[in-house]
This record gives sequence, C-alpha cells and structure tokens, in this order.
Amino acid sequence: VHVLLMSGQDVSCDPQPDRTVRELREEVQKKLQLENTKVLELIASSGEKLRDELTLNEANVDYGGFLSAIVAPGAVMSEDMVEEVEEYAPQSKYDLQDPKQLIQFLLDANIALVRLEYLQELLAAGRRFLRRQEAEGEFTAAGLPALVQASELQKVEIDPIGNMSICVKDPSPHRVTVVIESISHAWESMEHPDPHGFQLDQIIQMCPPVTSTRSVWLFYDFMSLYQYGGRTPPQEGYFRQALEQMHTLYAHEAIKVRILDELTPEMWKHPGTVMAFSDQAGGVIAVSIDQLRANSTPYLLRGWCQAERQWSRLRISLEACVPMPPELFRHRMEEQGLRFTHHDDKETVLKLQAQVFAEKVRTTKQLMAENLDEEALNTLCAALPFYVDLDEIVVNGNLLPRNAAVAVAKANACSFQMESCGLKDEDVEGIVSSLLRCKKVEKLRLAHNDIGHRGLQALRKLKKAKPDLYIDLQLDEEDEGDELPHQEGPGDRPGATTGLGAEAEGLAQDDHRGRLSQQKGLAEFGKVEAKFRSTFGQERLTRQRWVDVLTTAGIGFEDANALLKDCDQHISVASFFDLLRGKTAIPKANSTLRDQVEAPFTSTLGPDGLLTQQRWIGILTAIGCRLEGVRSFFDLLWPNSYA
Repeated sequence: VHVLLMSGQDVSCDPQPDRTVRELREEVQKKLQLENTKVLELIASSGEKLRDELTLNEANVDYGGFLSAIVAPGAVMSEDMVEEVEEYAPQSKYDLQDPKQLIQFLLDANIALVRLEYLQELLAAGRRFLRRQEAEGEFTAAGLPALVQASELQKVEIDPIGNMSICVKDPSPHRVTVVIESISHAWESMEHPDPHGFQLDQIIQMCPPVTSTRSVWLFYDFMSLYQYGGRTPPQEGYFRQALEQMHTLYAHEAIKVRILDELTPEMWKHPGTVMAFSDQAGGVIAVSIDQLRANSTPYLLRGWCQAERQWSRLRISLEACVPMPPELFRHRMEEQGLRFTHHDDKETVLKLQAQVFAEKVRTTKQLMAENLDEEALNTLCAALPFYVDLDEIVVNGNLLPRNAAVAVAKANACSFQMESCGLKDEDVEGIVSSLLRCKKVEKLRLAHNDIGHRGLQALRKLKKAKPDLYIDLQLDEEDEGDELPHQEGPGDRPGATTGLGAEAEGLAQDDHRGRLSQQKGLAEFGKVEAKFRSTFGQERLTRQRWVDVLTTAGIGFEDANALLKDCDQHISVASFFDLLRGKTAIPKANSTLRDQVEAPFTSTLGPDGLLTQQRWIGILTAIGCRLEGVRSFFDLLWPNSYA
C-alpha cells in the first residue's frame, strides 16, 4: 500500500488485509524517521478519513492502492485540532455565498462602507483617513454622505446572478451597479493605520473607477468600524458584533478583496501631522507623525493580516494561491513567528480560520486552480481531501508532478480537467488508479499532455470499468501520427499497428447530442433548461450565442455550427432545447429582433460599463454552462485579460 505525503514522498507499507488502519498509520510514522513529526490521519482516494479501528479490508484498501497522509509536527499540531476541523459544522451566522446575507450582516453590525469618490477627494485635499466617529459628519463634493447609509443598503437589489444595484434619482432616475470591496492592510501605527497616505493612494489606484453607472463602496476598518476612544455602549456592541463575524468581509463570494501588503516606502514619508485620538487629551487632536507609536512589522508577518489573506483565498477560482488547511496554517504561523497586537488574538484567529475553512470547502462545488507554483501545489494536495462535495475541478496549465496529479484525481468530484499539465504515462496510470475508486466521476479531460501507449492502455482500462465516463483526449499534432505497436485483441490482425491519434480517437464518443443528453440524464438536462428559461424567459438569443453555449458545454465548434446552420439568426430557449432533444427543427423566423438578452445588462451597466471576467464566468455558469468550458472560452478570446 502506497501512502503519499504532501511533499511528494511515497511510503510503501505492508498491505495485509487484517491489519488495522491504526497499525498502518504507525508503520508510516516509523518509516518516515522524521524527528518530532506525527502522522495525524490517513485519507482514502474518495477523500474520506479512514477510522483507526477499521481493518484494511473493511476500509477497502487494496494491494497496490494509494492513500494520502496528513502529517504535521507533533509539537505544533494536536490530534484534537484535526478532530475539531473534521467535526466543524458551519458556524457562520451569515451564508458566505448569498449576497443578501452580506447586506444583512452590514446592517446588523452597523458597518459603514466608504464611497470611493470621497477617498479620491480626501487624497486630493492632502487629508488622511478619519475614524468612523469623525467620518460620519463628512460629505462628498456632490453632497452625499462619505459613508454609505443603512437606508441605501436596504435599497440594494440583487439579481438572480448575484449582481447588486441601486436606483438613484439624480440627475434622472436610473439604476447603478454596486461594487463592494474589502481592504486588507497593515496598521502602520497604533493610533492611525496610514499616517502618510500611502495606502489611500494605493486603494484609489487599485479600485475600479466610479462612473455614472457604477458605485464603488469599500470596507476599510478604521473608517467602517467604531474605533477606540470614546465609543458609546451601543457603538461598543456593534464593534464586538462585527469582530465576531469579521471573516464574512473577506471570505464572502460577493466581495472582492484588495490586499495592501506593502508598507509605506521611505521616499513617501515626510514630516507632518495626522488627526488621531489621544488618551491624554481625551479626544481627537492633530498629532505629529513622529510621535505616533509606529509598527514596522511587515504585512506577511502579521497574524490578522494572514488570516484575512487566507479567508480571501477561499473562492471558486484559485489564482496563484491556495487556502491552507487549519493544521498547516497553524504550523506556518508558528514557523514564521506571526505577531499579534494582543496575545489572546492568536487562538481566536486559529479557531476562526478553521471554522471558515471548514464551512467554505464543504459548500464549494466548483474549483479552478491556475498559475500554481510548487508551494501552492503542495498546499492544494493538503487541502483537496477537505473538499468533500465537488462537482468540478479544473487545474489546466499547471505542471503537475505525479503526487499532485494523483491528489487531484482523488478529489471527490464529477468532472476532472487536467489539460496541458505535462502529464506522462506514469502520471496517467496513477490518475486512473485513483479514478477507478471514484464513484462520482463522469468526465475526464486530459488534452495536450505527453501521453503515450501505456497511458492510453490505462485509460482503456478506466473506460472499460466505467463505460459511461466521457474521456476527452486531444493529442498534440506531432504525437498523433506516432506509430506504436498495438496489443493484439479479438478481431485484430496479427502484427497490426496504430497511431496514438487513432488510439485516442477510440476513447472519444462521436455523437455529441447523445453524449449531452445521456451523460446528464433527462432530469439534469431539464434543470439546465429551467435555468435558461428563468434567466431569459421568452427572449431570443443570437445563433452565435447558442453556438457559444454548446461549445462551453463540451460540444465541438464544427458540430455546434452544423447543428444550427439552418436556423434563423435569433433562437428562443424553447426551440433550442427542443432541437437538442431531437423533437423538432428550429423554425425560421422573419423577425429581425436585436439580441434582447443584452437589454438587462446595458440597462444596469450602461454602454460603457465593465464587468470582471470572473463576473461573466459567474453569469455563464449560473445559466448552466460548465466552468471548465467557460474558462477555456474566455482564455481563447481574451488571454490574460480580466475585464
């Protein structure tokens, strides 16, 4: 039995079926021979934790099988902590997926968001951030309160896709998109977070501009929460309430987190004064900057900053970074010597990080990781066993070593996409070994990898064991013509040869329409149709847009065009799905209607409005398109672009 570690190390152990999992774990511990290191858990290929009292036979651990080990230094990590994480039920008071819940949290805790245009005016006037208490009396040049009012939050409307907007009356009634962003930053002095105005300048450069069709509201703790010095009892209560659920402002899917990890450069610093609270004066006064109690600890060594950074990573899309499982986060925090202003904050942060991690990974259905370096891949290997209910995992473009490829294949998912990952035959064999145990797997995409005859043979074995599995295997042109000996089988000519391209083609299914309806099943197919109907109603989409829908769902571009080539320029939802079912051809219409689906977007954003690429991905996945296809579609049209 092979036990894989996050570091890539492979420990081979005795596979006797009557051994217990505890005995196997102790053998791994002994063979590691690492001082002060403890094997905490063994994880099955399904992602389930193996109970110590089970025999290997009862745990379905077979000869030659693969398990994963969670390993941590014994002095830092306790077994109780892992059990806490495993048993964590979601304890957040607010749903971290639902935008309405985010608005409710802001209202309940009386958190004030700051208008970006006010900050622009503040910087232009040479002023600095104000405390929440003083900011409540500030206004923009247009006469709006500097802080967003509770009455405005209550008027925010959220569409089915998650876009937030509000109706404004000046100069004429129109709807404006609302963008909410949270700022993670270091306090550069005890009395004031940004005495030199460097963070203020960076925020204005980072955030999207305010337009006639877009408002930008920011969470910045110094201005958004009631600060030390003269807090009234109700204000103290609101502050504590916000602190208890602070992770919501960084882990919620509806919030974009901006991380300011750079302290003020020396060239930016100049003598001056800043408005700050003074215990001696009993109020806010002008204080010389050189009299402030400065804190030069880097952002990356601050405990709360690292917690915010980890919370912000708990998203569907992982760009160059991966959230750490709690035991690994605790170890890194000890190893790096992270610092806290208050000593008691350490355990608070650890417990919160474990809670938020457990909640998010258990509710995440789609996961896409890109631009991961070796360290991030190792973290992904450690984190994946905690994602217990994935529908889809996409790791395209990451060079995956064997341990990472096997770890991905062990994820409890329906669809796996590992294209252009540098996979070789031995990697594919490890992937197949894991997927043979996966009960959920429906789709496997391995295009543009270095797969030869051995890898294809392993995939045939997988296909034979799971005949309903769809395997997409597109070889590079230089490999397709390679002639390799073909093992003889029933009906083969002795000594026959075949190219890799022909072998790969044999794994593919030709009938795309049949694949779509068969793989999903009629019930699932109906759910997708219902999403389209609820979003577009009786509106018609252009033929090209329906082609895009088909290609994102996995249909070949040529097949999609061929299916719709005799159709009119505009096609209704009902006609489109009737065509896919083979019930009827789409009748031609004489109407020259514009693509009405653009109307709700232009009315919300205006002709010059922009949505991030991630928001467009959310729109397409909300109406039934697969995440993997949507990302490929965007990468094809706009590589390296996010707006």
